Amino acid sequence: MPSCHICQIELGQGAGSCSACGAPALPELEIAGGEGARVGPFWLGRKLGEGGMGVVYEAAHAETGEPVALKTVKVARQRSVLSIRREIRALARLNHPGIARVVAEGVHDGVPWYAMAYVEGVSMRRWLRRSADIGRASAGTIMDTPAMPASEILASRLMPTTMDLDSGGEGAEVSSRALPPDLLPALALVNLLGEPLSYMHGEGFVHRDLKPENVLVRDDGRPILIDFGLALHGGFVSREQLAGPDVAAGTPQYMAPEQIRGRHVDARADLYALGCMLYEMVTGAAPFAAGNANELAARHLTENAAPPSRSAPSIPPELDALILSLLAKDPGARPGHADAIAVALKRLGVAAGGVWRDAPKARPCLYRAPRRA
Repeated sequence: MPSCHICQIELGQGAGSCSACGAPALPELEIAGGEGARVGPFWLGRKLGEGGMGVVYEAAHAETGEPVALKTVKVARQRSVLSIRREIRALARLNHPGIARVVAEGVHDGVPWYAMAYVEGVSMRRWLRRSADIGRASAGTIMDTPAMPASEILASRLMPTTMDLDSGGEGAEVSSRALPPDLLPALALVNLLGEPLSYMHGEGFVHRDLKPENVLVRDDGRPILIDFGLALHGGFVSREQLAGPDVAAGTPQYMAPEQIRGRHVDARADLYALGCMLYEMVTGAAPFAAGNANELAARHLTENAAPPSRSAPSIPPELDALILSLLAKDPGARPGHADAIAVALKRLGVAAGGVWRDAPKARPCLYRAPRRA
């Protein structure tokens, strides 16, 4: 069943537009023939998933057998295909172990596609369900099942849960209140995610659809950013100007106000999404909920999120303040860079040193000055 590229709900067969948000229906993107079909140099395997902006298949290179995840990309107009392909080629330059590498791209029967290196792992949402036990989550939120040994492995092998002030503490004060132990694995995972995000932003890209489903967690506990379909539609301009599309596209539960309005977006839109994810990890619920995509968008635009501590009184005030700063309506009031979140989490006693030792250093992302009214 086709789904809306804006709010992700299922469309009726033959529907011309979405009944919830009014967005026009885009063409179907399943590859004719499905499993066993040839797309470029790859043989398709089973379908891994489907969303509003494309279909993802397991695939293998016909000659080398290299496994990949192959994704089709929805385009509203055929004249957009060339620009989409240019953007995919630009995305292929990203080279970080925390980002799924683009290995090929092309067009099949008029539909753009790109292939990413296949990553063995589970979605961040599923990992958190397995690995954490917050005890206050309800069905349908990120964490809703008891902890498993993976959380202990992750906390002990990759991410120290206390900061040694005599070794790299940089003089930062520690939180006045200890973090609940059951939050440490989740916060450590977010901390690890900051480096590939910083690198991506420094190279001039915005993910635009950051959410738990678009982060894979490997067996060793390292998170990998995947699914950059929406990051491509804005167009790469330069490191100094991270351009965005003129239409809202993303997952409404995690969309920044400026993205909902279809305005220019930059790295801070991804940080807003990360704030929504942190809020959900801490409280067991998203910052905003509504009956449909339009109501949810309106709440993101007009309402301030309740402090997480209202639902999770045991968290330190510093974590409360960090999450609320990420959810600021004005991008200028949010932290400017993903590495600022790592600094804040380190002050709370969460560290992730040495995990990305072989990764390239992130360049600073620069923001254009806002237009004067």
